[in-house]
Amino acid sequence: MVDDATSLDIDFSPLGLTANETKAYESLIILGKASAADVSKHSKVPYGRIYTVLDSLEAKSLIRLIPEEIKKYQPTDPEELEKYLTEKKNQLDKIHEKLKTYKTIYSEHVADAVQVAFGRRNFHKLSDQMRLAQKYSYSIKYTFELHPAFVREIHGYKKRKIDYKVIGRFDEETKENVSEWQKIHEIIKPIENSGVAISMVDDNEMLIGMIKSNTTLLIKDQSFIKLLKELFISYYETHDEKGNKINWKK
Repeated sequence: MVDDATSLDIDFSPLGLTANETKAYESLIILGKASAADVSKHSKVPYGRIYTVLDSLEAKSLIRLIPEEIKKYQPTDPEELEKYLTEKKNQLDKIHEKLKTYKTIYSEHVADAVQVAFGRRNFHKLSDQMRLAQKYSYSIKYTFELHPAFVREIHGYKKRKIDYKVIGRFDEETKENVSEWQKIHEIIKPIENSGVAISMVDDNEMLIGMIKSNTTLLIKDQSFIKLLKELFISYYETHDEKGNKINWKK
């Protein structure tokens, strides 16, 4: 049985309760019925503030006053507190829907739909800005360098069931790296590639590295990304793991 209000250790501030109101409410849940002095002692809310706190809880219908010789207070059914929770959840749902609208507007009108960087250091700066994939991550590789961060990323995709597809340059220079990649991601399909690395995520962002000009683009234009995604999928699904075009006709 709980005999110490602080042991509940619950923060009700998201529901509009102050720290003192939370302490007093928890104490009354535990005590059942108590005087203001007892609530103050149990909750450690200063006695000089306890009546203000209790009046506020009563106004919120979370407790009620028992008109005895010595005034006592009693909590109402916690269902009343759940009403606050439901109301807050409904408000958050509305905010969430509004944010979806904001994101759509932002993606259509964002000023920096394309960012350009030069040099390897700035490539990493743009790469670090990319969001974590929630639905898919498609890549076109040039060198197939296998950094520990890439390994962790791929394992994370598998764990979260992210659709991860890779195509890239297969030749004498890359074959050892490709072999290492295939140990953690078996299906990789070859494509002719003379100097481009691409990563696209969730129709939201695409990173394009133009290797020979040492230039990187971070693109956030959804129309462009969706088009490139369709071209990527078209190639991926019509070519086998040796790069041969698949003939679907019987």
